[in-house]
Amino acid sequence: MQRQKMIGVSKLVKCYNGRKVLNTIDLEVGKGECFCLLGPNGAGKTTIVKIITGFERPDSGRIEVLGRDVGACSQYLKGRINIIPQQPTLDPFLTIAENLVFYGMLQKIPGRVLRVQIDKLLELFSLSQIRNQVTFHASGGEVQRLLVARAFLKPGDILFMDEPTSGIDILFKNRLWSIFNDMKRDGLTIFLNTHDLNEAEVLSDRIAFLFNGRILAVDTPQNLKRSIDAGQATLNDVFRKMGVEDAGDNLA
Repeated sequence: MQRQKMIGVSKLVKCYNGRKVLNTIDLEVGKGECFCLLGPNGAGKTTIVKIITGFERPDSGRIEVLGRDVGACSQYLKGRINIIPQQPTLDPFLTIAENLVFYGMLQKIPGRVLRVQIDKLLELFSLSQIRNQVTFHASGGEVQRLLVARAFLKPGDILFMDEPTSGIDILFKNRLWSIFNDMKRDGLTIFLNTHDLNEAEVLSDRIAFLFNGRILAVDTPQNLKRSIDAGQATLNDVFRKMGVEDAGDNLA
C-alpha cells in the first residue's frame, strides 16, 4: 500500500557564494515514515531542512509539504510541523519549565492544556526533578532533552529532527529512540538528519546518503546493506562502497 506523500522535493538547488551546496536534490517522504538524511557534517543536511521548513529559499526547485508549496503557504505549514533544531534555541535565564510555558504561549496553547502537557513531557523526558532549575545551569544532555520535549508541546503532522540525540548519553538515547519509534507507529512522519549510523539504522524506514550536496542512494537500511553484501555489511560499508573513504563510525 502506497503511503500518502507528506514531503516532496524536486530538482532542489542551493548555492552560497557561488558554490553549489545542494545539487539537484529529489526526495519524497510518506506519511508515518521516518526518512533519514545520513551524511558527514557539512554535507548539506541542515540546509535541506531549512529550505523544506521555509526558513531559507532555494535557488531553484519545487518543495511541497502536506500537498502545498512551501513558499506560498509557509505560515500554514509552520502550524502543522514541529522542529528539533541542531542548535539550542532556549532562553538560558528561564527555568526548564518556564521555557516550555513560554513556547506554549507562543503557540497559543490554552493554559490548562499547557500545564498538563508540560507535566507529562517533563516526566517523559526525565526533567521533572529539575523543572525549576535555570536552564543556563542544565547539562548539555538536559538541554537537548528539553529541546526534544518542546517539540511535542503541540500536535503536528511532521517532526523534523536535526541531530536530535547529540550530547545525550547512550542510555537515554536508547529511550528516545523507543519514544520516536512509538510515535511513528502512531502515524507521525519524521524527517531525520543525523551522522550517527546506529541512529539511522534504528529509526529509519528509508535512508538517503548525502555527500557533497548530492544524494548518492535512497533505500531501506536492509536493502542498502544487501546491495553490497548478503552477509554482514554495515551502513558504513555501503557509504565507502559509494566512493566516500574513511567515513568513520559517525561519518563526522
